[in-house]
Amino acid sequence: MTTSVTGKVTRLYVDGDTCFIRIAYNQSSLGKPVPANNYFQLKKAADNYDAMYSLAMAAAFNDRALWIRAQNDIEQGQIALVGYLVVDF
Repeated sequence: MTTSVTGKVTRLYVDGDTCFIRIAYNQSSLGKPVPANNYFQLKKAADNYDAMYSLAMAAAFNDRALWIRAQNDIEQGQIALVGYLVVDF
């Protein structure tokens, strides 16, 4: 069971009520499942959406690893909803 991964943000885009986050898994996350279309989904309805979106942007701009904790198990090819995010500076 995998619920979190870490890696550098390679792409962010917003479509409708969802921000899609793609990361390049770092060494500790290699071999873990990749969600549907390689994107984690951050829903606009999520608590602290603005803060999490800003944190993902800060990680991308500063070339820092983003730790994503999913609300659900991350399963190969399945939707993974963002629960919370962490960036160490």
